[in-house]
Amino acid sequence: MQETLRIYLPFVIIGVVYFLIVTGLKKKFRIGYLKGLWLPLGVVILFFGLAVYARVNPQPGSWNDLVFAAMTAVSTLTLATYVILWLVVSLFSKK
Repeated sequence: MQETLRIYLPFVIIGVVYFLIVTGLKKKFRIGYLKGLWLPLGVVILFFGLAVYARVNPQPGSWNDLVFAAMTAVSTLTLATYVILWLVVSLFSKK
């Protein structure tokens, strides 16, 4: 089972690294975690829109709809990693 889950590891790592970058920017420029949410959310919306467009306007012999659906799934995983880390930090941070 670990071999099948290993494919998701790079996208979780991307989410963790992005969260660390936003955390560093938060400390330096006083931005919130909510502003850091816009980029991964925008990527998910972009790929979802492209997947819907590719599904509505199919190209013969094209794999675009499958590729965009897969990119939507993995970008959603990155977004979920960011949100989960945000919740963990919010729960354990002292105010």
